[in-house]
Amino acid sequence: MKTLIQIFFIFIFSICRGQKGADYWAKIPEKIQNEKEIRIYKDYSITNGGKVFLIYLQDNKWNAELIDWNFPSEFGTHEFQTIEPRITKLKADEINFMNFEIRNIEFLPNENTFQYKKEKREIVYDEDLKENVISTSKMMVMDGVSYRVIYKNGKLQNSFNYSNPKSYLKDFPEINELKSFFEILNYIETEFKIKF
Repeated sequence: MKTLIQIFFIFIFSICRGQKGADYWAKIPEKIQNEKEIRIYKDYSITNGGKVFLIYLQDNKWNAELIDWNFPSEFGTHEFQTIEPRITKLKADEINFMNFEIRNIEFLPNENTFQYKKEKREIVYDEDLKENVISTSKMMVMDGVSYRVIYKNGKLQNSFNYSNPKSYLKDFPEINELKSFFEILNYIETEFKIKF
C-alpha cells in the first residue's frame, strides 16, 4: 500500500509539474512586459530542464540572459528539492537585437506551415490498384530538442515552435525556414560565446 501511495504521489507531482511552463521554472514573467524582447526556449525531451535565452530593452538599457532551469528533484520519500535557475548575464545592445531581425525572426512561420517540405514524394506503380499513385515518406525525429520563440518589437510580434531543427536541416538543407532559424541559433552561440 505504501508503494502504491508513493507512485500516486509521484504521478500527481509529474502532472502538476508538467502544467507549469518554462517561465515558472525559469522564474521569468509569463507575458512579455518589455517593448522590445526576444525569448528563445530550448527544451530537451529526455532531461528534466531546459534553457531560455532572452534579449530585451528595459529602462533604456539592453540586457541579455541565458537561464538554465530544472524541475525539482526527488531526494527522499515525498520530498523534493527545488533547484534555483542558473542565470548567466550577457552584454547586449540594439545591434544584437537587430541581428535577430535580419535573420527573419519576425517573419519565421510555425513549423506546421512547412511540414510538407519534410516529405519525400514520388510516383510509384501500385500493383494492387494497377495504377500510378503518389507515395509519401516522412522523416520523423521523435526525441531531441525543441524550441519555442517569442518576438516583440513594439506592435510587431511573432511566435513559433520548431522541433529538432538541426536534425531536419541535415536531411532537408533546402528548407529556408530551418536555415534561417539555424542562423539565429548560431548567432547566439558565436556572438554571446555561450553553448545553447
